[in-house]
Amino acid sequence: MPTTPGGSLSTATDINLLSSNSLFTDRVDRLQKQDFYRFSLSSSSSFNLHLDELSADADVQLVKDGNGNGIIDSGEVIKESRLGGTSAETIALPNLDFGTYYIQVYAYGGAETNYKLTVSATSNESIPISTSGGSSRWEKGTLRADIFTYQRNSQITFISGNGNVDFGSGKRDVLNLKDAGVFRNQVTFDWATASGGGVVANPGNKSRLFDEIRLNGGDGRRILFEGIEKIEFAGGVTYDLTQQVPDNNITPVVVPNDEAFNQQWNLHITGVHNAWRFTTGSADKVLIGIEDSGLGTDSNGNIHPDLRRTFFNGNNYLDESSSYSHGTLVQSTIAARGNNQQGIAGINWSSDSYMVDVLGGDNGDYDLASATQSIIDKAVSLGRRLVINFSLVGGSSKELQNIIASNQDVLFVFAAGNDNKDSISSPGSFAQSYSNVISVGSSWGLTDWYRNAKNPGDRAYYENWWGSNYASQADINAGLRPLTLMAPTEFIAGNAERNTSGTYNFNYDNKFNGTSASTPMVSGIASLVWSANPNLSASEIKAILAETAYDLGEQGYDQYYGYGFVNADAAVRTALALARG
Repeated sequence: MPTTPGGSLSTATDINLLSSNSLFTDRVDRLQKQDFYRFSLSSSSSFNLHLDELSADADVQLVKDGNGNGIIDSGEVIKESRLGGTSAETIALPNLDFGTYYIQVYAYGGAETNYKLTVSATSNESIPISTSGGSSRWEKGTLRADIFTYQRNSQITFISGNGNVDFGSGKRDVLNLKDAGVFRNQVTFDWATASGGGVVANPGNKSRLFDEIRLNGGDGRRILFEGIEKIEFAGGVTYDLTQQVPDNNITPVVVPNDEAFNQQWNLHITGVHNAWRFTTGSADKVLIGIEDSGLGTDSNGNIHPDLRRTFFNGNNYLDESSSYSHGTLVQSTIAARGNNQQGIAGINWSSDSYMVDVLGGDNGDYDLASATQSIIDKAVSLGRRLVINFSLVGGSSKELQNIIASNQDVLFVFAAGNDNKDSISSPGSFAQSYSNVISVGSSWGLTDWYRNAKNPGDRAYYENWWGSNYASQADINAGLRPLTLMAPTEFIAGNAERNTSGTYNFNYDNKFNGTSASTPMVSGIASLVWSANPNLSASEIKAILAETAYDLGEQGYDQYYGYGFVNADAAVRTALALARG
């Protein structure tokens, strides 16, 4: 396109380069010996410049304005091309960092010539970046509290804190900048929020939203991080991200005031407290269906006081079990009231639940197909996305399978089963056939039921009791994926125990176990991901949870751990990245 470029820095022509070529035609001669163009990049980009259609010798250089003062002599010459005669000049830089730059086109000696300048810059932050050697590096934490000591040997450093099972004991995932001699006044933050800020980048497994630290000084080094709870600078300055830090534009890691929150290692190890920075659920976009035993009620007909609003279908929510209310345990894991100064915090604080009693064979109980259809009808009437939790096995039918197949906009989450065998229990086995079905296995935290020390994330099993089912090697060899994800088991949840009068007393059970406990962990996290981006499909939610899971066992998908251990923070950040296009 025709343009009249500026002949000096102060009159440099501003140009936009992202995603498409910019074409400029002009002339350098005795009246104006040099032309200047100015552009800015907000992220690392692949930059290309081509100067041709010359009738005499002209050269070009790219300069970064290091001080933001528009004085080219104080900037850094990034690259120049000075071929003789009428040869075309080219500058190609695959990783040009963020900042403000000037392009200077100038005549050699007293030459006069027309020229065509073609320039483009495509952001690298929507494509994978190498994680070994070169200009980028990815440091991945464990499921425990980790310290990440920053090294200056990469242009871009990714830091992934993952979960932190030690959070309740006061230990944090720490980004250590002090040992690298980085002071607070030497960096600039770009904090990610649900509505803006941060940087969308791909560390190697999925593009998602990162918080960013830019090191000042002109070398363009950057740290993109997630799942971090504390930052330590040189000079004794520490940012505890569980508190309000001096940068007022950051939403800190959410630490609710529920009495037993520090005991909820199941939330800490899956990064739910980090994901809450972005969403605690959606009151009008997502519905959580639960097919279980119903809910226990007290002598006044009330459900557990730590549960939020629940939809019922007539009286088909009353738990008639003989001892304790399994449905109360399940629903409290997903949807206990958060930040209400009592009990525990559920994963989702805002989305409504819909409980249907399908267990026990009591009068009025629904079968799985009828219950599923009633929940779907409710979600349709409300205009909401729907996740349905099945902390159960058996009861599968062709009718249920047809409902799953014909409702691809619904996410179905099933327990893998507790038989400690290489077969995923039905209906969880539908996960190998349908992209809107997830099957969930169980992983330990720091100890088992008997307080024996365990490696966090390991598959839960006992020699003579129960164990999380896993996929058969034959299924793996056939390319099937019947086991999707792993999640915590044996954790605290709201309970209701039947008393001698036939009603229930409310309390908390600190050992809710089996894949029945793991399944609502994934359902609750899926509901957060959908709350962050309601435009996603059910199959996209499943894919995000799989791709962002913490890898366990053999590298990649394996028979004992599926795609790995669910990671709420990374999954929500991925949904937000997709929301930004």
